[in-house]
Amino acid sequence: MHLRPHLLKDQILINLSAKALPLVLLMLFAASCGKVGPPQPPEILIPKPVTDLTTRQIGNEFKLLWTLPALNLNGTKATTIQRIEIYRQALTGTTPVPMSEEVSNKFHGSKIMTIDMVNLAAFSEHSQMTFVDKFPGVGVDTLRTSMFGYAVKVFNKKRQDAGFSNISTRQCLPVPPPIPHIDFRAEETEIVLTWSAPPQTEPAGLPVKGYNIYRSEQSQVRPATPVNDEPIQETRFHDRNFQFGTIYYYTVRSMVQEDKFTAESADSPEFAFKPVDVFPPKTPTHLMVVFVEGRMNLLWDPNLEPDFAGYNVYRSEDAVSFRKINDALLKSPTFRDEKVEAGKKYFYRVSAVDSSGNESQPSPIVSQIAAGVS
Repeated sequence: MHLRPHLLKDQILINLSAKALPLVLLMLFAASCGKVGPPQPPEILIPKPVTDLTTRQIGNEFKLLWTLPALNLNGTKATTIQRIEIYRQALTGTTPVPMSEEVSNKFHGSKIMTIDMVNLAAFSEHSQMTFVDKFPGVGVDTLRTSMFGYAVKVFNKKRQDAGFSNISTRQCLPVPPPIPHIDFRAEETEIVLTWSAPPQTEPAGLPVKGYNIYRSEQSQVRPATPVNDEPIQETRFHDRNFQFGTIYYYTVRSMVQEDKFTAESADSPEFAFKPVDVFPPKTPTHLMVVFVEGRMNLLWDPNLEPDFAGYNVYRSEDAVSFRKINDALLKSPTFRDEKVEAGKKYFYRVSAVDSSGNESQPSPIVSQIAAGVS
């Protein structure tokens, strides 16, 4: 079959267009979508292991504290935490104490607690996670003769984890019974707490090394650290950081020590105390009165108490019956009495008032004659 020249040209163009179309489409797709690379595997978001697990003994219970990891293994934020598991191992006799770097082959703890994400808030305290091991089913004799190792695991939503945390080991020490009572006394600059020393622990007879005082402004809320920087050696504490009118809740714990381990007794009963300000300011001093230009000018030394509120000025014409002559509390240690009559003698005294309304004793009396008033 023979095609005419113009038909042959059209057929060649159609064939070229058909062959070039896929290449054109590919170029257009590449231009619109950018460079096409190999498919990437999905990110595995596994939280990093906990590294700051610690254990404290309070009474015959162990309190575990740790911080949730903020990052995943790949450096991204740990936002997929779903579950926490807590493990305990009794280290008796010749059981080797596992170190953090030996977790994989030497720690054989049994799971004692699972915390799900929905219950996370119930185990949060002062920006940390906490769990109290009360040793259900474990006798006191076993507690006294054992050392315990603890570890935690943190899981993501796919139940993946990065392994155990650091291992926190703790020996259970015999502790004194709780302190039964605290006495309080409020002074102007401090609250004084006193209590009786508990008997020595039995049967080991560990001596009390000191006391820790815990204070809160909410009932049944224990702060993470005591108000004292170091254990107190005497059965008395002076709390100088307080505000009158605020209710404070106090508990006291005894502390014992054996080798490198320390322990605290269980909490004393919680005692509430509200210090009330019944302490007046100091009496103003060096009151002076000078008659100038038809008025009495009073001047005295300022009061420096932190709760100072102001002054009252009292006047008398017989040095017996005094009447307050200022309408409102004076903020500065000066006063001008312009309501005076010529030839009369006036007697003055001044008192200081604090923010609780306590008024000082009046100052010594001073007097002056209003001479030359026209």
